[in-house]
Amino acid sequence: MSVEPDQRLTSLPGPHSVLDVNIGVLKVAGLWPTRPYGLFAIYTAWIYLTQWAVFALDSMSLYYYWGNLNMITAVFCNLTSITAGIIKMTHFFVYKPKYYMLVNKLDALVASQQRITDPNVNSKSILVQTSKLNKYSTYIIVTYGNLVGVPWIVLPFVMDTGETERTLPVVEWYGIRQEKSPLFEIGYVLQCLTIMYWFFASWGLDLFFGALMIHLAGQLKILNNRVANVGRKENAALNGSSAEESERKIMDFNRDVVSRKTPVQQQEVTLYSELRNCIIDHQEMISFMNDLEQTVNFVVLVQFSAGTLVICVNLFQAALNVQDFSSVLKVCMYMFELILQLFIYCWCAHDVMVESERLSTSAYFSEWTGASRRFNTALHILMARAQMPLTVSAGRIYTINRSTFVSLINASYSYYAILRQMSDR
Repeated sequence: MSVEPDQRLTSLPGPHSVLDVNIGVLKVAGLWPTRPYGLFAIYTAWIYLTQWAVFALDSMSLYYYWGNLNMITAVFCNLTSITAGIIKMTHFFVYKPKYYMLVNKLDALVASQQRITDPNVNSKSILVQTSKLNKYSTYIIVTYGNLVGVPWIVLPFVMDTGETERTLPVVEWYGIRQEKSPLFEIGYVLQCLTIMYWFFASWGLDLFFGALMIHLAGQLKILNNRVANVGRKENAALNGSSAEESERKIMDFNRDVVSRKTPVQQQEVTLYSELRNCIIDHQEMISFMNDLEQTVNFVVLVQFSAGTLVICVNLFQAALNVQDFSSVLKVCMYMFELILQLFIYCWCAHDVMVESERLSTSAYFSEWTGASRRFNTALHILMARAQMPLTVSAGRIYTINRSTFVSLINASYSYYAILRQMSDR
């Protein structure tokens, strides 16, 4: 029994994907399934349970600490981050086939571009650079995120002089004090585990979407080179695929025609075939981007809303506890992580937008002078479509790019200024 194409796309990707590093992070987070599936399901349930337990304890503390601005803001930061992480994890579980489809589609795009042999396009070099960029950025961010968690866990012991009670690593929960053993120890371990699980789950999904956009920008860069070099090859081999792939793509419209054409007419057919292959691949990239936008826009909205609020409240926390070195250090390190979390989306989405928009200029550099009317018409259509760049939005409300990142930081500081004025009254 044959498998339907849609079912193949939404099935679990194979072991050799261009996103292996990001999938590995999601496996640690208990999201991406791995063998043995039974034990992994238990591991996932445990991680999910810890997140909800912290959510419940944060909510209770927020209620009982009401009126204490310092404690409320501290609990609010943790509660907002945990809530955003739970929402993102739930989104993954609900729309898991869409996540699989994105990986399968990207692997197919990369495999197609790997067959390009034109030295003017230099596709292999671009693919290697894109893969390195994704892997190194993932390694660096994962390393930094784990280092950020160390002060939160260690500082309560380092700063313990015996004059004051030792505190929990992240936030103080109502009713859990050092003298209440073993509740304090359980709370301490729970918060330490939550720091790790939340980072791999929340950041893992952010890096996953960032990797998809990084690779898509690389595919668009290759396509730009292909379009700019249409008609510049000396031989009649098609620019954009292997001989077998090229034959498959053009078989329907020139199988029995080329042999009856003059050399000039054969050159026109070849020229149009090159452009046609580029347009087909462009359409596949547009389809991939549409699927990515449908999946990621809600996650981006959640992350941007939570990140903007938490950065604002973190600034307020740093101002309130300016005399406490350990508190300021933890807040500053965490705030930089939140800023980086917003920047990864804006940076990657901006690169996709720029590369997709550049197709219009790349088309102008192709050998369109003296080409047939059919070729120029297709080229005009490609240029017109490229003037509508591929973009990612936050909840379909606004497009994200590097300017959006600046706007979010400005908004966070504005909210902080308002909160500071209210507290001074």
